Amino acid sequence: SGTPFSVVDTTASRDIDFDGFADSSRPVILDRSVIGVHITDPSTAQQQLPRTAFRTADFTDTIDDISPRNAFFTPGTKNVDLALAKIFTMPWTGHSLRVRIEAYNAFNTVKFGFPVNDLANANFGRLLGAATSYAPRTLQFVLRYQY
Repeated sequence: SGTPFSVVDTTASRDIDFDGFADSSRPVILDRSVIGVHITDPSTAQQQLPRTAFRTADFTDTIDDISPRNAFFTPGTKNVDLALAKIFTMPWTGHSLRVRIEAYNAFNTVKFGFPVNDLANANFGRLLGAATSYAPRTLQFVLRYQY
């Protein structure tokens, strides 16, 4: 389902509702239709999370105008692991040969990391790299002689 993240704005940090917390580290959201969007593709990431949907908060804004926490999502995990195995019985009693081929992330699905979530950054909304947990396709061959 994807990991949630928040949009932040590091250009200003103001306590707009005087509760002791800098609420404006999150910007004002102008287009509420982007709430809940999953940023899944680097080629369309900036269209899915446009800079024009946000602006820097000021003292005239209320807490209801601020972008909610964890309102946006990274791509979910889609991973397929496969294995094929065959056991060959040897002519000697109790002996066998096992052959196994394993494929991890068999379809080589890329897992993207978090998009740039700082409104002050020139790359806002872009997916710039793979997730730290991403592992490309791995093939493993196993040959086991059992006696």
